[in-house]
Amino acid sequence: MCVKDAPIIVSFNSKRGDIVLAQFILDYFWNRAMIVNAPRGAVEMINLKCST
Repeated sequence: MCVKDAPIIVSFNSKRGDIVLAQFILDYFWNRAMIVNAPRGAVEMINLKCST
């Protein structure tokens, strides 16, 4: 299945420890992250750089 063909998720409830994938709209790169805190208000993004 192509990412473009993936179903639209109406609701997403993340919890601490979940691994997520999202596309950054300014550069269209896909980014992986682990949920370390799930606030109920505004969302905070921490940029993690991984080297291979």
